[in-house]
Amino acid sequence: MLSESELERERAHVVERAAQILDLENSIAELRAEQLEIDVPRATRFLYKYPLLTLPNEITSEIFIHSLPLYPICPPLFGILSPTSLTQICRRWRAIALATPALWRAIEFSAYSPRLPTYDAWLGLSGSFPLSIRVDESGKMAHLPEVLTAIVPHCERLEHLKNS
Repeated sequence: MLSESELERERAHVVERAAQILDLENSIAELRAEQLEIDVPRATRFLYKYPLLTLPNEITSEIFIHSLPLYPICPPLFGILSPTSLTQICRRWRAIALATPALWRAIEFSAYSPRLPTYDAWLGLSGSFPLSIRVDESGKMAHLPEVLTAIVPHCERLEHLKNS
């Protein structure tokens, strides 16, 4: 059993520790408030640096549509004029581009270099939009049946078909 003086020392020690804990918690709260003051301007600076990221998705989508050749002209599968280039900028642009069927409603097929998985994916992304398809038959035409097989499921949406 503790004596009265030992009990008093223990109580004083507990009170002292509680006061230290309270001081530390107050310090932590102050540091968190300071951190918020630092983080908010940093986030704001980021948005000023990249103002396109502040636009609503619908407006960004329209900008994407206007960056492509005018429908029914078919953009290339890959390269700067292709909607696939928009999917490689950042995660947000990729999500917007993949959710914009109008970007994928015109496609150029190549009968000599088949990319059937790419064609199927592209046509699937076009949703229910009318389609403009250009089939490039230059060179070998060994894969023309495969290309036509990819087009047939979407023929009811076919608005423009050109072979060259």
